[in-house]
Amino acid sequence: HILLFMTLIAVYQTAEIRAIFPDGDNITLMDFDGNNFRDLYIPLFEHSYLIGNGPTKILLWNPNGENDGGGEIGSLLNIAAKQFVEDNLDESGRDKYTIEIYSPGWGGVVSDPICDTEDGKNLPCPDLIIIGTTQVASRVQNGDFAALNGYFAEHSLREGKVFTDDILPKYFYEYYLGESWYSIPLVSDVRVVMFNSTSFDRYNITYPPPHSDWGEPYSSTWDWVAYADTVQSLSEVWDEDQEIMQY
Repeated sequence: HILLFMTLIAVYQTAEIRAIFPDGDNITLMDFDGNNFRDLYIPLFEHSYLIGNGPTKILLWNPNGENDGGGEIGSLLNIAAKQFVEDNLDESGRDKYTIEIYSPGWGGVVSDPICDTEDGKNLPCPDLIIIGTTQVASRVQNGDFAALNGYFAEHSLREGKVFTDDILPKYFYEYYLGESWYSIPLVSDVRVVMFNSTSFDRYNITYPPPHSDWGEPYSSTWDWVAYADTVQSLSEVWDEDQEIMQY
């Protein structure tokens, strides 16, 4: 007897990344080194990228265009999307997903109408949007975002721990609206506020903490209301002296 062994070999191919130009032309980015995101930073590409060749399409809107200083973020997204496609191949080793990363700019992710029709044409319907924290509520109010509670529960059951335990408490007030989660924190951005002590001294306005005593902890007294009041106080005295007309 002759035993014939047949082995199914899945040929693994790395997911293609194609840059799409505004006029519809596209080019495949070759020789990609996954350890170096700069290999994907092509300043002239500002429209979209396609990652993978699978039948399931995912549209991700990214506000950071490569010509406005956000190229590094876009490149890192390409790497993450490429890894996702390669980690979720079908049984034959082929791509299951095609991910399009499109940049409509900050104005687009905040206010462009989605998932509807306009003048008889279907509007884009992104599956995922990277959006600023302060802009989540308006999208939820418009009915644009789906509640994530079910996905969180599914993940928690699969992983054996509560998904929201890994989310900092501060985000509960920003991404949990009504009775549902609508967003997941992705990156943290640090903003530095500088002030002119000469102007504060001239108009006898209290310095922001920790340069003056706002109590302990000052987070209970120095909040956005106090910040806005300070700005308003400065604008009023500046306007009186006609030193500055707007802020």
